[in-house]
Amino acid sequence: MGGISNYILSLSSALKQKGVGILALSSGGDLESEFLKRGIEINRVDIKTKFEYGPKVIKSIFKLVRIIQDEDIDIIHAHTRVTQVAACFASGITHVPYVATCHGFFKKRLGRQMFDCWGRRVIAISEPVRKGLIEDFKISSDRIEVIHNGVDLDRFSKTYSPDEISQFKRNLGLNDSPIIGTIGRLSSVKGHSIFIDAIADMLHNGYKVQAFIVGDGPEGKYLKGLVRRLGIEESFHFFGSAEFGYVY
Repeated sequence: MGGISNYILSLSSALKQKGVGILALSSGGDLESEFLKRGIEINRVDIKTKFEYGPKVIKSIFKLVRIIQDEDIDIIHAHTRVTQVAACFASGITHVPYVATCHGFFKKRLGRQMFDCWGRRVIAISEPVRKGLIEDFKISSDRIEVIHNGVDLDRFSKTYSPDEISQFKRNLGLNDSPIIGTIGRLSSVKGHSIFIDAIADMLHNGYKVQAFIVGDGPEGKYLKGLVRRLGIEESFHFFGSAEFGYVY
């Protein structure tokens, strides 16, 4: 249910509406049923690994080649470093163009610097990501295009009555004072500790607000401890992704 998965879902849905055929290749996940509900075909590929040049990636290359040839694929689009490597080799074998979207920053590992698996064209989701690709991996600037993540407006266009909003708040254990929240994986790169410090500063300066964080990850225990140490537990709420739910 992460950001990349939702990005692919929104992009695939929009392209499908424009008449583009979409085939999603994935090892599966919580959003699989949503893809199928929107009429987006999924083909399972066992590529759930963090080892970019490991056995799973090598094995997946041969399956990708067969799928590309059988389905007459015109463009390959990869979204993680593991899938970039697999797509790069499959593209080299089939001569089908390959593009990659970089959704964040990459560590300067030797394999990433030695092997150019970044795609014929590279989409960076922000200017800092583009800058990192140029400085850390020496990718030519004219090969990179910055395209910010779009928002599926239909997903957020529903209008709620004041009673519905109040009921929703009560269901989550919230009161009617203003709410400030953030949704994302609980890892240090997301900056949740800065968010918590800012909320503490507001509360200590007399602002009547309540805050919540929605997400799961390795920083959860630390962040909850930070909230306790700052003495803002009564005004702060944590929700897991499954607990909070996703509204489509």
